[in-house]
Amino acid sequence: MAYEYANNNNNNEEEQVVAEPEDAKAVANILKAVGVESFDTRVVAQLVEFVYKYIGEVLELSKTFAEYAQREEIRTDDVKLAISSLLSKSFTQPPSRDILLELCRERNAVPLPPVETYVGIQLPSKEFQLTTRNYQLKTTRENLSMEQDTTGNTSLEDSQQQE
Repeated sequence: MAYEYANNNNNNEEEQVVAEPEDAKAVANILKAVGVESFDTRVVAQLVEFVYKYIGEVLELSKTFAEYAQREEIRTDDVKLAISSLLSKSFTQPPSRDILLELCRERNAVPLPPVETYVGIQLPSKEFQLTTRNYQLKTTRENLSMEQDTTGNTSLEDSQQQE
């Protein structure tokens, strides 16, 4: 998987193959090692960008911890502490299998409502239908009188004056 760029100098149609960066090769090898055989080159570029950003954040936080300890060099403990603090706020761990099973048991303990059998299309209740009107009109006496004037429906006195 090499990056290819077309070079159109002096109207020559020669192609120049640019060597793949070492970091991109490493990410591609990791993807292949975990069983991903087919992927877009943009995936590799995005993963490389993520790795650079993550490592930068880890080193920045490690440097802060080292400065707080009044040391100039970053130690392994600083990096471990930075990684653990970033993991706690950046990445969420999925709940354990036991917790998920317990939640499933609680949810499945409640029986589903019986399905009514009848002929025709079965629609959900009115509150869950997308075609249900989701607004209400509020009418006042002023609005009613204005509507009557604009529609031409006048009172009996107005019609007698016109004759």
